[in-house]
Amino acid sequence: MSIPIYQRVAVTDAGDIIPGAEYTVINENTGLAFPIYSDRAGTALKSAPYFADANGVVQFYIAAGTTFRVTATGGVGSYTDRYVYAAYAQEASTDAGAGRIMTVGAFGVGSLAPLNASIVGGRNESGFFRDSGATLFGSIGPVLNMNYTAGRAAQFFGSVNVGFENRFFGRTQNSTDTWSSPAEFYTTSNALNNVTETGGVPTGGLIESGSNGNGSYTKFADGTMICRYNFNSSTGTPTALGNVFAYNFGNWTFPASFIDTTVSVSSHAQYLTGANPISTTTTASTALTTTVATALFQVTFDAATAGTSVVLRVLAIGRWF
Repeated sequence: MSIPIYQRVAVTDAGDIIPGAEYTVINENTGLAFPIYSDRAGTALKSAPYFADANGVVQFYIAAGTTFRVTATGGVGSYTDRYVYAAYAQEASTDAGAGRIMTVGAFGVGSLAPLNASIVGGRNESGFFRDSGATLFGSIGPVLNMNYTAGRAAQFFGSVNVGFENRFFGRTQNSTDTWSSPAEFYTTSNALNNVTETGGVPTGGLIESGSNGNGSYTKFADGTMICRYNFNSSTGTPTALGNVFAYNFGNWTFPASFIDTTVSVSSHAQYLTGANPISTTTTASTALTTTVATALFQVTFDAATAGTSVVLRVLAIGRWF
């Protein structure tokens, strides 16, 4: 492997070249002379004293990672170059050796596109890569890989597939070198979506809503579901009860199914015209199934005839998983 080169023209503060100047190379950290070489491979050790050429050019090779100073003196004056760090450009885009200077595009930084390198099995280098085969996150796109230690890392992914826009995922690697399953981040693009679950773990959107002839429903990712429906007096059966009368409404088939019968059902009458409602009766929870609120929904009015109209709003709260 090659080592860095140092090449300068020794000049005085006044700008005069110092031809044939004698120079020294001192390690700034130790204050001692440091070995230098005449070849890039670092096999030909130079022996002191060292001299610039007739044009004042000082040239040598030195081990990467060294912080050093060069002092040159000659007949016209002296020259000092301090705190020089021995480094050289990476030999490959993922060259992580000590003393390298990162080049444009290395590890995906500064390039027009992430490195064309597989990220499916993880990488030992932190940087930008790509999941070009859609084998990890279900889509193609760039991956930011961040290593903590060997076998521990985190990755973030953004999809660039048509039909898969604005979707972002992440996964982590634990101390046993095992990657977690990708987890999707919620954004304004996917928070309102079909909610799903696998083994009691939400896998879809955060909130789902819908409606049909039986009413409307809202599902939440934590398993909660709320169903709503409006009974109208025009669809109810008026029944005389002495000096009052009541509208009786039939069973309510939920617009979406609950997972069990631990459902809370309530109702509220909204008066429209005619006599005021004086009471409402809602079916008991023991009369429920996961799909139907069975038996009686009733609104009673302080009047002897059905010369009124009302909307009975019913609500059911339970779990969809």
